[in-house]
Amino acid sequence: MLTLRELIGNSQLRIEVVAAGEGLDKEIRWTHVTELADPRLYLNAGELVITNGLWLEECSSEEYVRQLREGGAVALAFGLRHSVADVPADLTAACTDHCLPLLVVPADVPFTAITQYMADTHAEIKSARLLESIERRDALISAASGSGGLRHLLTVFSAGRHAPVALANRLGRLLEVAFPGLGPADAELLSQVARDAGQQSEVTLSDGTVVSALGVSSRGEPEFTLLYGRPFAEITSMEWGEINQLTRFVSISLSRQKAVATMRHQFAGEVIDMALAGPHRAEELAARLKSFELNPAADFGVLALSLRNSGTASHGIGEWVRQFFTDRGIAAIVPGAWQEHLVVADMGSDAEEFPRLARKLFDELRARPRIAGPAIGVARVVQGHQALRTGLLQARDACRRARRRRNGGVVVFDGIQSHELLISMLDPGTREEFTESVLSPVTAYDHENNSDLLRSLRIFFAHDGRLSAAASELHVHVNTLRHRLERLEELLGRDLSRIEDRTDLFLALRMADAL
Repeated sequence: MLTLRELIGNSQLRIEVVAAGEGLDKEIRWTHVTELADPRLYLNAGELVITNGLWLEECSSEEYVRQLREGGAVALAFGLRHSVADVPADLTAACTDHCLPLLVVPADVPFTAITQYMADTHAEIKSARLLESIERRDALISAASGSGGLRHLLTVFSAGRHAPVALANRLGRLLEVAFPGLGPADAELLSQVARDAGQQSEVTLSDGTVVSALGVSSRGEPEFTLLYGRPFAEITSMEWGEINQLTRFVSISLSRQKAVATMRHQFAGEVIDMALAGPHRAEELAARLKSFELNPAADFGVLALSLRNSGTASHGIGEWVRQFFTDRGIAAIVPGAWQEHLVVADMGSDAEEFPRLARKLFDELRARPRIAGPAIGVARVVQGHQALRTGLLQARDACRRARRRRNGGVVVFDGIQSHELLISMLDPGTREEFTESVLSPVTAYDHENNSDLLRSLRIFFAHDGRLSAAASELHVHVNTLRHRLERLEELLGRDLSRIEDRTDLFLALRMADAL
């Protein structure tokens, strides 16, 4: 906008300063020509009041200037007439007392000349700003369609607006930063805002700078927070338009990144499938590890992570865990499988440090909002890709033990302590053959007679062989359950009172569950 100083500087208008008031650098929103004794009803804040002083017959200078201040006038321009060759002294005194700038307009300068100059200047300013905005938007479009990614997009916007910007995800991690001078304490503060913020909020940084936090959504509810280096009150309507365009481009870029991450996640899941498949896919596994920049001959750290509260609370945890290792210079893949997040990390020569890192990961996870009972199982050091299957099974077994604890925790595998691990180490073909050979007579009988013998056996084992408890869950009499078990023994040719037979049946049921 035009300032009082720029208006006075126009040589054609020949306007002079009588009283500077609070200064001449205030912006003029528009002009207001009036001879009313009380113009407040029609006066808008920031306007330059222009008058010939005809109101002097009805109102004192003191009262008039006070009303202008109450109406928000930016200054008073007094137009001389041939009958009034100078500004009244009491008007000059009143403007001085109320710190209102007072200008004098020569008698031969029409008020319309001032208004026309204001209109022309405002049109030029708006045209220049529109051109700048178009250029900035063109630059944003170019950045969004290029290969520079989010960092380039934010940098272009920040440079065009001369305002710092940053982007954080809802876990609080700063993804991209174009925020010069942002210290660690401020970064942590902005991260906290990103974790807690709704649609909009303001934050005061350590140096007193007030920044705005805006929600950005790639689908549905806001998943990211854009931090913009100005308070809401200073953001113009044109600026809001550019910010909205930026958030749309950011949303598109994030959606594109998500699609790529989803594809990588699927491929990462195949790494686990290849590792668990055994030696016949070892060559494929080595090639796939190389595609993720992991050395197949490395010493690997392997862990399994489970959260007590799955669902929305665990959204994005896999990516956060991967970044945990990336920030420490460790190449890792973190696919999700079987309601767990698995980590395979190339530890190089620092494999013995992996359990310590797992405990650090646990501490940071537990400090995250809405994360309950993280359980982490850590395998022994795995040497080379052909041993990854063993590491994955060990990590899962240790994670199961960690889940049994009330508050989760970290369990490091220290030897086989569960039949479940022994079962999981058998190949699927062996498990299927054993299950078929032991249980097939009962399975066939249940199918042909629509009976419930196999389920009765499961519940019998679930209650540690206590007939009354098992019968209660089955909603049958104890004698009915006893007859079912006797029929089952006849079909299988086994005796449930013998430890060997009971063990075979129990293991067969567990293997059937694992198929």
